Amino acid sequence: MGIPAFYIWLVDRYPIAVVSTIEDEPPVMDTTRLNPNGDESDNLDLDMNSIVPPYFLPDGLPPPKSYKDVFLAVFNYIDRIFSIVRPRKLLYLAIGPSLELFSKIKL
Repeated sequence: MGIPAFYIWLVDRYPIAVVSTIEDEPPVMDTTRLNPNGDESDNLDLDMNSIVPPYFLPDGLPPPKSYKDVFLAVFNYIDRIFSIVRPRKLLYLAIGPSLELFSKIKL
């Protein structure tokens, strides 16, 4: 089962697992403050295989000029997600090989 199928299964089985969130403006990295969403989370698990590829191959934008540009964009995105969820114990980044992505990258 891939991530999209797992997400569909999860939402069907546990519909209250998906919630709307409030994002601080500008994004705040002081994670010691209470979460404005009212929900506190112990863990945040991110599948990097669904986060990284859009920054290598952005839709409707020119490709990045360097790996540095890609990874700065990825890090900013992770910081944004982290500031919304504000996990208290663990940030888990799941990274695995994506042969489809690597066959398309031409930096």
